[in-house]
Amino acid sequence: LSLRTKLILAIGLPLLVVYGAMLVILLGQVRARTFERLEQNGADLAEHLAARIDHRLLSVERTVAAGGLALARRGSTDVETLYRRLVAHLELDAVPSGFGATLGTDSWRVVRGEGGVVERARGAEITGPAGWTEPIGDGAGGGIVRYRLPVNREDGYRGTVWAELSVEDLRDICAPAAIGGARVGLVSPEGRWVL
Repeated sequence: LSLRTKLILAIGLPLLVVYGAMLVILLGQVRARTFERLEQNGADLAEHLAARIDHRLLSVERTVAAGGLALARRGSTDVETLYRRLVAHLELDAVPSGFGATLGTDSWRVVRGEGGVVERARGAEITGPAGWTEPIGDGAGGGIVRYRLPVNREDGYRGTVWAELSVEDLRDICAPAAIGGARVGLVSPEGRWVL
C-alpha cells in the first residue's frame, strides 16, 4: 500500500468508528426522547379523556339526584302525585333521554325517550343500591350503564330514579383519541371491559 493509502486508513478508520459510535449514541438519545414524549402524550390524553368521561358521568348523577329530590318532596306518596312530579322534572330540557324512574312498589316506569317524550308503562322495577351498575347488554361493545338512586323518606319507599348511558355515548366521548391509531379502553370497577 502506498503511504497515502496508509495515512487515509490510519486516520479515516478511527474517525469512522468514532462517528459511528456518536451516531449510535445520538440515535439512542433521540429514541429515548421520542418514547418519553409518547409516554407523556399518552398520559395527557388519558387524563383528558378521564376528565371528559367524569364530566359526563357527573352530569348524569346530578340529573338523577335532581329527579330524586322531585320524588322526595313532602306531600302525598300516591303514584299519581309522584308521577306528576316526575313528569314536571322530565319535561325540563336539561334532562336527557334514557332518564326515568320506578314509582313506589307498584312497578310503574316513567321514562323520557327520544325527543323528550315522556312514557309511562308497567314494567320491571329497576331497584338496587345507589350507584353505577356494571355494563348491561350484549357485551360486544354495546349496551348501557345505569346510575340509580333509591328514594326513601320517613313515610316509606318512594321509588328509584335512574338514568341510562349507552356505551356508544362513552365511545363517542373517546373517539377523538383514535387519531394517530391510539386505542382507548374503559374498564368497570369490577374489571369488565366497557369499551
